[in-house]
Amino acid sequence: MEIRRWNLVLSHCGIMAVGLIGGSRIPALSHKYELYQSQAQIRQQAKEDPENVLNWSSLGVVDSEIGDKENAMGAYRKALSLDSSDYQSLIGIGILYINDKDYESAKSWFTSALQAAQKHNNATYTCQAQIELENLKWVQAHKTM
Repeated sequence: MEIRRWNLVLSHCGIMAVGLIGGSRIPALSHKYELYQSQAQIRQQAKEDPENVLNWSSLGVVDSEIGDKENAMGAYRKALSLDSSDYQSLIGIGILYINDKDYESAKSWFTSALQAAQKHNNATYTCQAQIELENLKWVQAHKTM
């Protein structure tokens, strides 16, 4: 079971891509094309402004959506080297670990995201981290099925 974030908003490059689970092939192909466009734009932005955390964490999201786990992890880690409390990267790494079925590592990353979000009073990421922790509990409870 692979958990993916299908609603992807990359506001800093003006692209919104929404993928569909199931359904027609055309929207899925369109989604993939938009992701590759986003990836190229964000990669360029990261090259031009390598100290911008948002560039790196957004690149991690897009790389993860495309299925490039290695580059996603590298982008998230670069973002965290610039800001150790970057919620999007902490959650993104947790999702990568869930996809690899490493639930203990995922829990650790989601817990770190929750703590960072609460410390900075960021309600959106606090909720997201809590949801991911609940999703993880569900996945663990149903992994023997």
